[in-house]
Amino acid sequence: MEEADQQILTAAVMREVGLSMPVLWVHYLSIGGSEMANPVAAYLDGFGVLPTEERDLISQALNELIMDVPWMPQAPHSGTPLATEHGP
Repeated sequence: MEEADQQILTAAVMREVGLSMPVLWVHYLSIGGSEMANPVAAYLDGFGVLPTEERDLISQALNELIMDVPWMPQAPHSGTPLATEHGP
């Protein structure tokens, strides 16, 4: 999955559940994230670039925070294929 697609979809899930960036950021740090709050906020706002590992940790943190909402779509990881992508 392209970084821009992952960013857009992750931010959309975050907006849908109404999760605040500080709550997500603290959980992201607790599972091993290493970026400061400003770069994470910039990424989620579509203005920043993060390494693949950090993007995946943001998605994981978000998915963990919303796991009690079974109908909510999940934030994608970098290896998640889009429906429009063709296999190898």
